[in-house]
Amino acid sequence: MSDLTLVFEMVDKLGEGSFGSVWRAIDKRNMKTVAIKFLKDHITSKEQCMNMIEIKSSVNLGRHPNIVHLKEVFMENNNAYLIFENMDCSLLHLMNRRCPRVFQEKEVRHYMFQLLMGLAHMHQQGYVHRDLKPENVLVDFDGLHVKIADLGMAIKAAARTGRNGYVGDGLYYGELFTFQPLFLGSNSADQIDKICGVIGRPSLKMWEEGVRRA
Repeated sequence: MSDLTLVFEMVDKLGEGSFGSVWRAIDKRNMKTVAIKFLKDHITSKEQCMNMIEIKSSVNLGRHPNIVHLKEVFMENNNAYLIFENMDCSLLHLMNRRCPRVFQEKEVRHYMFQLLMGLAHMHQQGYVHRDLKPENVLVDFDGLHVKIADLGMAIKAAARTGRNGYVGDGLYYGELFTFQPLFLGSNSADQIDKICGVIGRPSLKMWEEGVRRA
């Protein structure tokens, strides 16, 4: 039996991706439910582990009611396990459960207020999420609590880089009303074309600047 399973009892798998997998588990020390992210990356030292983007971002951001809390980091046999507070499901899962019955306006306002509070805290600390989508927003089934998750692509950005603006927030707002992406393309190029068809096409200088900062 591993040290991890001595401390945590695995309940069920919540999901899997390129990063690894996420499991719901019981912390045997206090019998509370947690979510454990099993990372695929091979870790050779504690220093390397603590410098991983998701861990470093979570530590630097500190506690916030609208950002999923990283409770602890567990290392074993050159593997890292991130222990997070448990939430019931992702916003995408909740939307799929509700479909075709969309959210009421007061519900959308409630979700967006909490989402924006979490984003505001990140931006005030100089962080940009870069992968915000319904899959990475966690909620409880009664809809009272909304928390931003998965900081694996978050970056520290200077205040005037132009990358930490609230570019996508209006799109998330619209998607909560319709349960459909506002610019639904068949691929990335088609999606960009649809966006440009509404807001106009950037100049060559803007394209070059965007490529440079990407």
